[in-house]
Amino acid sequence: MADRKRIVLTDEIMNDYLDTANTKSLNEMMFKAYEGEIVDIKKSNPKLKDASPIKLAMLDAGITGSSIIKDFTAQNVGSWLLPAFIDERLNEEIPTFSLMPYLCTNVTPANSLSVLATKLNMIDDEENKSNVEMKRVQEGADFPIAELKLAESAIKLFKYGRAVQATYEALQYMRVDMFSRTMDMIANDIADKQSDRAINVLVNGDGNDNKIKTIATATADVVTVDDLLELAMQFQDNSGVPVTTLVTNRDFYKQIYKMMFSTEDVRGVTNGFTFNTPQFNNVNVNLVWSSKVPKISNKNAVIALNNNVTLTKYVANNMNMREIQQNIRNQTQLGVISEISGFAKYNDKAALALISK
Repeated sequence: MADRKRIVLTDEIMNDYLDTANTKSLNEMMFKAYEGEIVDIKKSNPKLKDASPIKLAMLDAGITGSSIIKDFTAQNVGSWLLPAFIDERLNEEIPTFSLMPYLCTNVTPANSLSVLATKLNMIDDEENKSNVEMKRVQEGADFPIAELKLAESAIKLFKYGRAVQATYEALQYMRVDMFSRTMDMIANDIADKQSDRAINVLVNGDGNDNKIKTIATATADVVTVDDLLELAMQFQDNSGVPVTTLVTNRDFYKQIYKMMFSTEDVRGVTNGFTFNTPQFNNVNVNLVWSSKVPKISNKNAVIALNNNVTLTKYVANNMNMREIQQNIRNQTQLGVISEISGFAKYNDKAALALISK
């Protein structure tokens, strides 16, 4: 073990990672390059069983939470380790703060800045709707075919990012664990902005004439249990899948959050006679709020969606690496955090809004 090869993020690994044809993560590529060493490390030290190759490279460079940032510039560390650490830290923390897992679980790599998104078209088109139904097929006859189609209008991917600048003094003597907290705050803000973009596509569409459809509450500015049941039932009727997420503004969120089901309100049901509701029994609906949920027709809304089929996020291959550059003139260091991405609706019917009467 003492003579094993050090895990180092080399220029060769980074060049392969940044190749536009590459679809693997940086950690995957490092594992491939150092598989034997990584397996040995984790066998010999169970505490490191969940450590990523980037974290192991930091440990091999002598960098821990109590180290200071300037240790990343020490000899034999390499110029890529700090950007890789920042990239991994943000990728770890953004899902922690983000609403995105509740809005969209589909992330698809894109090789262009303009994407014809794949659309599930099993419901919109009447002929296709008929084809998706299970029907009796005569012996030797063709099966009806339900189609997946490309969107008519391309989804444009745009660059989103921010730059963070700090003086040499602020960075050189900042501890790694404190720097990580700074990354947490940046991750929090990035996560909010991603969620805002996804919600905007949910409501206003992706450019393919697919703005969200609506139903109305029974009473102005009041959401009831009946309203939510109607929303869930119509959603499932339209989309063929159950609701997984309700996203709304603060006012409706508080109303829904405080709802309680009381068996005393159920008439004609005794302890020996109960109902089973299989269409909803195994569905856990996530209730989330956002200050960026837009009004629809100038009215408050509750948006129902299924995070597995409603949206797809397209990300340009290897265009989200965090970059670090030093400026000698004023002794500052500039970090750029960016990605090129866009959202599209996969199943247009898998989004429905309940708006105030």
